[in-house]
Amino acid sequence: MLSVVFPSRGRPESLLRAVTSLARDPSRVEVVIGLDDDDPTRQQAEDLIGNIPGVRVLTCPRMMCQAAYYNHLAKQATHDWVGIFADDYTVDQEDWAEIMEVTLAALPGGYGYGYFHDPMYPLFATYPFMSKSKTK
Repeated sequence: MLSVVFPSRGRPESLLRAVTSLARDPSRVEVVIGLDDDDPTRQQAEDLIGNIPGVRVLTCPRMMCQAAYYNHLAKQATHDWVGIFADDYTVDQEDWAEIMEVTLAALPGGYGYGYFHDPMYPLFATYPFMSKSKTK
């Protein structure tokens, strides 16, 4: 099973598009969203995505940087394989989770990473999935 984590601020409609593209199969995917406690659009974002199956919304103090936010959210993820994402991206393949699980299962000993194909940067792992158990 997979966890996808990302923070969002000030873009509730974009967040909704990103989350609905990811949360197609809650039996396979958990989506963990971090919202700043001082974000004026926080309540709107919570109202839009808070009842989507497989989605958890965490209200957090504003982090010092994006990396700190991703690390904080990854610690809250319940699955071993954690991917990062952004609120201005969407996943176009409906079976993306199945494809990602097959890719990650093929890694020797679980070492390595998988990532979404990003047409803007086709040879770069823009949003990777990594094993929490292999990074401790």
